[in-house]
Amino acid sequence: MGAEPIRVLRVAAVGAPAHAALRAGGRGRIEAVFERSLYARIQHDWLCVGDGSIGRGPINLVCVDAVPLMDLRVGAPVVCRDARLRLADAALIDGSGCAPWRGSVSPRWSRDTLRAGLAALARLQAGSPPALEGLGGLACGEHGAPTPLVRRAVPHVRAIAAWIAGGAGPGQARELSAAAAGLLGLGPGLTPSGDDLLCGALVTLHKLRRSAAARRLWNAIHLHLATATHDISAAHLRAAAGGECAEVLDVVIDALVRGDAADLTRAWPALASCGHPSPWDGLTGAVTVLRGVIQAVRAHPPALQAAISGRQQAADNL
Repeated sequence: MGAEPIRVLRVAAVGAPAHAALRAGGRGRIEAVFERSLYARIQHDWLCVGDGSIGRGPINLVCVDAVPLMDLRVGAPVVCRDARLRLADAALIDGSGCAPWRGSVSPRWSRDTLRAGLAALARLQAGSPPALEGLGGLACGEHGAPTPLVRRAVPHVRAIAAWIAGGAGPGQARELSAAAAGLLGLGPGLTPSGDDLLCGALVTLHKLRRSAAARRLWNAIHLHLATATHDISAAHLRAAAGGECAEVLDVVIDALVRGDAADLTRAWPALASCGHPSPWDGLTGAVTVLRGVIQAVRAHPPALQAAISGRQQAADNL
């Protein structure tokens, strides 16, 4: 009997970094296989491959059809050529005709929109408490009866908020580095809770057009990336350093920044129904940034007006 023909899978969505990796091509291997997805490394790039249940995200390659995960193992070879990804002898994923997915563009914002967004979030959270095993409770400002994980995280979260409230300048590099080191690798999950929190913070800084602050935070994270967390989480952090995160979190952050209660309410069920704490942890990072920016804006109202008018440098120097 002849060998079983290789399955050709259709692509529903591919994140922008994943799209660039497909275009670059190369050889690699499968690094991890889970119930719904697998992670493959090609050169220095990472791809998360799965069906629609994994959702759209920066390094995600979402297939219309089920991926034959049972036929794949860690260490199996992958080859990418002409935007087509071959997974050993089990499947060929053709992404050549799929445009890259990106998160929403940076919205216009003001202190009032940020406060309105946080107020709407508080109302929604009252009916959908966050996953208790992560750091999602910090987004509510609830520090009562904290878990050991929360107790370890709180000083570092406060340090990041204080850095942002103080202007997010280069003068507190040592404190920022210590906060990043304290959060990286902290908590449960394939991507640890502290890593997800930092992802949310990075993406939110990009949404606010504070690229200099995002670079400073990323530099602090990057100092410890190789030793404090693992490669899969580091791939998600690198995407966040470019302003990219999973769609389920991206749309919530966008609505928060715009202060749009209706859009936030529409986006909320997808986040609230997630069966893992990562989006909640990312939301805590977003809320940490927004609270710090509100405090900084209160102290520097002229800079806020410059940010709203679109003068990028002035916004970065808040």
